[in-house]
Amino acid sequence: MVGNARYLPLIDTVDLARPGVILEVGTHNAHRSCEMIDRALEFRPASEIQYHGFDFWEHLTRDMMAEQFKLKPKGKAKHSTALKRIRQRGVAFYLHGGDSRATLPQHAPKHIDIAFIDGGHEVETIRSDYRALAHARWIVFDDCYLQPHVYGDFGALRIIQEEKLDAEFVGHFRHVDLGDTCMAIVRGGG
Repeated sequence: MVGNARYLPLIDTVDLARPGVILEVGTHNAHRSCEMIDRALEFRPASEIQYHGFDFWEHLTRDMMAEQFKLKPKGKAKHSTALKRIRQRGVAFYLHGGDSRATLPQHAPKHIDIAFIDGGHEVETIRSDYRALAHARWIVFDDCYLQPHVYGDFGALRIIQEEKLDAEFVGHFRHVDLGDTCMAIVRGGG
């Protein structure tokens, strides 16, 4: 069950990928993680699924919040909350705390069926995340702010345009502060 309807395109992509390896940047408290894993469990047994989660968790400082997020995040995520929720699914999992610009190149697996990029919102962070995950079979970007003249240094839209990615823009909604926003789904290189 999807807790927020705007994430239905993400779950639809899980249906297409039927993933054995799921990677998420921006695990936070593991709500989307569990939704992706639960859907993947409809296609494979838990013994055939790996989840890799990346987030700042307790490493997040006020300065990082200001650099990475246009708006104040809902709250600081806890590694222990994510750990508990994911452990309940019975899949193999690996959680990596810290800045994804450093942790992804070190810890991202060589094979990824689906990568969900929803970590830092600053363009250079999203670019770094994408480049570390370009080999994934499917890539889903959250936070595609469709008014780049307002949010030019934030959101995934600029990366999609500059990297000339063939993206399907889905899940459009109007954010009260950010305006028109959506997700982008890209068939990756894996």
